[in-house]
Amino acid sequence: MSDTIPVGEGLNSLYSVMVWVKLEREEEWLEWMKGHHVQAVVDQPGFYCVTMTHLTTGPAVQEGVSAYRMDYWAENMAAIDAYVAGPAKQLKQDLVDAFGSDARAERVLGNCVATFLNQAIS
Repeated sequence: MSDTIPVGEGLNSLYSVMVWVKLEREEEWLEWMKGHHVQAVVDQPGFYCVTMTHLTTGPAVQEGVSAYRMDYWAENMAAIDAYVAGPAKQLKQDLVDAFGSDARAERVLGNCVATFLNQAIS
């Protein structure tokens, strides 16, 4: 069994979004994200999957807010670029319209260089 997944098997390019949401709006924000926003992003052409993580430790965790990270995986950077140039503008505005300054987001992009598997799992 190989301990890596070759680049080109789906997890090639990353669109990662960090969000800080005020505690008093967290439940509403989480429901909105799960019921609308996250699926709208991952349904874009060339996108494969997303993980949504509630961060509990580290520099992203701040008092008075909850920190979340969504890691969207796409076939290639061209798929992410097409999303950023098109639908992302409206989806970002939807977040601002719904939550104003109660939620703040930062985004980073990257390309996968290797994926390693747990060799004990068959």
